[in-house]
Amino acid sequence: MTRAPDQRLADALALAAAGVPVFPTAPDKRPRVRWRDAATRDPDVLRQWWRDWPDSLPAVPTGAPSGIWVADLDVSGDGEPVGERSAATLGIVPQAHPCAIRTRRGGWHLPYRWRPDLPRNTARRLPGIDTRGDGGFVVAWDPAALAAAAADQNLPEPPAALVAALAPEPPPKVNGHDAVTISDRYVAAALDAECRAVGATPEGMRNITLNRAAFNLGQLVGAHALGRADAERSLLAAALACGLPHPEAQATIRSGLDAGAQHPRRIDSQKPVERDRPAAPTHPAADTEDSSGEFPEPASAVVPEAGSDTDALPDLIVNYADLTATARALRDILAARPMLFDRGGPVRLHHNHTRSGLVATPLTVEGVCIEAHACCQPVVFVQQKGTEEWTRKRTTLPDRVARLYLAMNGDHALRPLSAIASTPVLADDGSISAGEGYDQRTGMFRERCPDLAVPARPSRADAEAALLHLRGFLRTFCFADAHRDGDGFTALAMPPGQDESAALVALLTAICRPSLHLVPALLIRAPAISGAGTGKGLLARTITAIAFGRAPLAMPPGHDADELDKRICGAAITAEPVILIDNANARTLRSDTLAALITERPARIRPLGKSTLTPITTAILPIVTGNGVQLSEDLARRFLVVELDALTEDPEARAFAGNPAAEAETHRAALLAAALTVWRWGRQNAAARRRGRPLGSFETWAAWCRDPLLTLGCADPVERVADVKAEDPQRKLVAEVFAAWWDAHADTPMKAADLADPVKAALDPQGRGRQYLASRVQKLAGTRCGGFAMTAQRGGGQWSVTTYQLRRGGDPLCTP
Repeated sequence: MTRAPDQRLADALALAAAGVPVFPTAPDKRPRVRWRDAATRDPDVLRQWWRDWPDSLPAVPTGAPSGIWVADLDVSGDGEPVGERSAATLGIVPQAHPCAIRTRRGGWHLPYRWRPDLPRNTARRLPGIDTRGDGGFVVAWDPAALAAAAADQNLPEPPAALVAALAPEPPPKVNGHDAVTISDRYVAAALDAECRAVGATPEGMRNITLNRAAFNLGQLVGAHALGRADAERSLLAAALACGLPHPEAQATIRSGLDAGAQHPRRIDSQKPVERDRPAAPTHPAADTEDSSGEFPEPASAVVPEAGSDTDALPDLIVNYADLTATARALRDILAARPMLFDRGGPVRLHHNHTRSGLVATPLTVEGVCIEAHACCQPVVFVQQKGTEEWTRKRTTLPDRVARLYLAMNGDHALRPLSAIASTPVLADDGSISAGEGYDQRTGMFRERCPDLAVPARPSRADAEAALLHLRGFLRTFCFADAHRDGDGFTALAMPPGQDESAALVALLTAICRPSLHLVPALLIRAPAISGAGTGKGLLARTITAIAFGRAPLAMPPGHDADELDKRICGAAITAEPVILIDNANARTLRSDTLAALITERPARIRPLGKSTLTPITTAILPIVTGNGVQLSEDLARRFLVVELDALTEDPEARAFAGNPAAEAETHRAALLAAALTVWRWGRQNAAARRRGRPLGSFETWAAWCRDPLLTLGCADPVERVADVKAEDPQRKLVAEVFAAWWDAHADTPMKAADLADPVKAALDPQGRGRQYLASRVQKLAGTRCGGFAMTAQRGGGQWSVTTYQLRRGGDPLCTP
């Protein structure tokens, strides 16, 4: 039942290996990630989660993601088997179920084979029996049993008696006729409104509007309130009428309907309401309850005022006695908004003319109010003076409700947004999806993806020709170690050098970035004195134009590391696919935030104006340019480095025909197809690829982006990591200290106060004193640098003095 912490990761991996997506929950069963979108079978992601939360319990989503439908038989507070007794009346005996699982409190989980016609999630329809289907999850109390059942696909069919008992009763009659329900009117108005919105959309936004409309109506399809064929037929007619081509419109409609159907809209279609006689509500502002112990009917059971322009919008009852309940109701409504996402808090996607595409903007209090009034009508009920009647009145959403909504950190029920890009979604088997809209697997919102002509089974000759095409396009850039032809450009007859290879790997990295969990960043640098005008920023813009179809979000580094971190955090919220830290000239780059964005997903950053770290699912590719830039500390292993050198004192005076960045936008489809031909060839021939030097945290990136190019003759850019580390000023200082120490004391244990003067001078060149010196030596304990390793031996007594010993290469402590 209860598993030891070191067994929980193994349980999660076993479930994933059986084909079941998994996510972590806290010991109190609260999910620790956005489980609807984040649940995964990727072992690397699971290992990272359990490193972050080792006490987590593995949980699995029920319904379509796992193919499992679960009957949960509960026990009462005093331990009575209420669910088991209720199941017995339906002929269900848990002990006879082949995969029955005991829960922590002594109940039962009975897993069955999922079918689309089964109820989603039910509670309290039968005494002690809840069910978990689409949109639900269960904690895997016996992971081995669940994994075995899923792997063998021997789950039984749900008992017909149980399914029949859970079926909702048909709506009653009103005066001998079927009641008119709010959902009937709501669905008809919603279908008409979405089709009118598509037809009225100006050119340039039609496909995005069509995708949004299809998502909205897909939510009604998923709720079984609207037929899919009716939705598809109506949207297609509206799309063709506004000028969209048939194949493109049909593909967008089907994609949007599929996505929306996975997030069914909550509509109360069971409570009949007569058209001309609204239900009499209890005053929601009063601190009283009705006989059932609950507040009045939900908003969807209230008929809007006849003839109003909000007939198609559901009501949001503003309950002044419990504004938190109003905020939760608003959350459930806003969760269905197709352009609202979670990025460390609610953000809204909208078109920005300056960026020529979509951008993400964090919601403010005013933004929440605007979104609320776009999808619901806040109302209050006022008692008529001197009567028992209550009147429904519209109102503006109170600011306090908006603030409460924004304060629901981690509980907005919005889909995570990793990036906005026009990059195809790639899969490990070499498949390419170039559609538009939100991709649930990667968290990327795609726009304006071009049509690509990539061979289905590229040969090595196809890959070599594609690589030559890319090299020819980049040949005018002055790669520092390149062989050059008579025009001063890269000689294509020679194999790519270290810098050209790094640029090609960086291009493939940028294209694959949204589909990969982690990738290294890119540094493009030139000599400190004669580096201006060598094309660093132009190369960065060319790579992003090919990969993302948009210019990078450029920003200066700021005056210090803290300012740089603030700017990176601000840029991370925007969901840009790439950030360009431009002109970081003559500085040593240090940034914990930048390091986290590169090697953590989700990354924990501190947004401006907040004092807490916020996890953000990000797929940003950081690019740094500058003259004489050096990488310090942990950033050295996180960057690909491209060196540019024009071999002239005035690089800016060179004359070239054309602009590579502008040409990349014009010929983007062909360049992107060439890069993806190399990538697909690498994925389809993974067994034959040449493997380069290992780089921790980036194993999948190496297999996708670097190794195919190495197999085609490129150099390994990872081999430069050692050189970059050696250039780190901090490492140089430590190496100098260790060299002086070894010359003076070799491997003799030494007290900090007894060190020779040359060693003290290396440690404390400014002569700050004994305490500073002792602190510096203490910080070096455990450091390995330049073939040396420093160890500390602490005495046992209260007044004992620590001694330090330096050991040289060949000692096990010096092994890298």
